[in-house]
Amino acid sequence: MTAQELKTAIEAAFRDVDYPGDTRLADSLDGGEAERVEEIFKGKRWQDYVNAPSSLWEGKCQIGQTIPFMSDWAFRYYAPLFMLALIFEYEKTAPTLAFLFFLHPPENAPGLARRYEDRMSSFSEEQLKAILEFLQYMKETHNDNVYGEKPSLVMRHVQTFLEEAM
Repeated sequence: MTAQELKTAIEAAFRDVDYPGDTRLADSLDGGEAERVEEIFKGKRWQDYVNAPSSLWEGKCQIGQTIPFMSDWAFRYYAPLFMLALIFEYEKTAPTLAFLFFLHPPENAPGLARRYEDRMSSFSEEQLKAILEFLQYMKETHNDNVYGEKPSLVMRHVQTFLEEAM
């Protein structure tokens, strides 16, 4: 699958996901990063940034530090943008790779397992398939090593959720 074909598949899988609402972007507004989530993403449609994904957050935050503070609804809504940034702006979006971390249970933080379950269960079957295609693309184009993350490991976890969704 080419990068352009993958972009089309991602856009199609996520086209009907509703904007989470301005008050449901961050899990809490108790800290600076959570407030930053709201500042950056409030009122922004991911579809308006598909040709320059990182332009939404570039110069405003380290996206890898901000993603953990997103609500599950916001994470699902902006997931296509994070994937497109990695596909088309890989060299300049390395911090975006926190996205991969949240697609598999954190082995070094068992307390986050429930969060992982909640986040993954929000994706539809079509979205999980698009995520798997994205991970396969990353595995093939980066020799299964994306800044220390292993797409093949993440793929196994996403596949489990896909099987449950079917």
